[in-house]
Amino acid sequence: MKDTGMRECPNFFPVSIISKLGLDTSVISPSVKHELKVSLDDTKGEYYTIASQADVEVTFDQPKLEKAEIFDPCWVNLELLCSKKEASKRGSVGPFGLLVLASKGLEEQTVVFFRIFNDQKSNNYVVLMCSDHNRSSLVKKDLDKTTYGAFLNVNPAHDKLSLRTLIDHSIVESFGEEGKTYITSRVYPKLAIGDRAQLHVFNNGIESIRITSLSAWSVKKARSNQDCQQSIKELKEKADELKVTLQRRTYDGELANAERSRQVSKYTRTWKELGWRLRLQLGRFKGNLLNCPCPGIINSKVGNGETATTCPVDDYMRVVRDALNAKRYEMDSVLPVINGMKNARSIDDMLEM
Repeated sequence: MKDTGMRECPNFFPVSIISKLGLDTSVISPSVKHELKVSLDDTKGEYYTIASQADVEVTFDQPKLEKAEIFDPCWVNLELLCSKKEASKRGSVGPFGLLVLASKGLEEQTVVFFRIFNDQKSNNYVVLMCSDHNRSSLVKKDLDKTTYGAFLNVNPAHDKLSLRTLIDHSIVESFGEEGKTYITSRVYPKLAIGDRAQLHVFNNGIESIRITSLSAWSVKKARSNQDCQQSIKELKEKADELKVTLQRRTYDGELANAERSRQVSKYTRTWKELGWRLRLQLGRFKGNLLNCPCPGIINSKVGNGETATTCPVDDYMRVVRDALNAKRYEMDSVLPVINGMKNARSIDDMLEM
């Protein structure tokens, strides 16, 4: 196709998600992803991606095989046989399988199907698996629409037939009976693209076919190196933004802590100075009183008609002691507040104390 360059050897390879050991190409398991590998001539490089648009697995049971078509031993050209026995031609047991990358009106469809024949010579059944591209695209170009096929080594009289297909835009990778045979197809749909691509299970044979299991998964878009680099850039920008925010919060917190320490120091210093000045003044007053001679004896009535002789200096000293004890009590009640202020988380917490 124009401007797409030449691609070589597109293929899927199984990769374990729980082990670093290599796997056989036929392995299919829930613990296995399939890696698409393709060589591009334009860039002379090899590219790998683990993704697909859809991953579909269906299992068929064939209850009646007696009326299967007779197998011709001369059928050795499987591409020719699949073209001759294409999906649109009704058979006895088959064709049945999957329509993938199908448009809404089925104008476009890539068909992966089975046909079962009766080999009278060996008295066994022969299973033919085909990938039919005849109606895969409406693009008016000289596209390769070769139909591919392979015989499947399985006895349908005793075993169910399983078909797993991985669809990735224009690549269809199909595995018959858990990888006993597989077919890789390259198609170029025009209508069946993205969300417009449909998937169908079908049976175009006379005999009934029973679907015993059907599983389908939609797979996210593969991320290129450019996508990853963009994500890393966005992550780094977000990290830098969070770092600046954290630094700003730390700075604001340091300012708050500094203001809190300043306020605590202010209140602590105020109360200490007040207590120190009070004690100094009272001490000086006390000393002055002790150095003064008693101005005179006072007789005071104390009750029951009795009198007591006291010195005014003693009265003054008692007043001083009471005042000093009162201030000391006041200081004792303030100290817990100061200590609480030291442990406060904000200025508002201090003001509430």
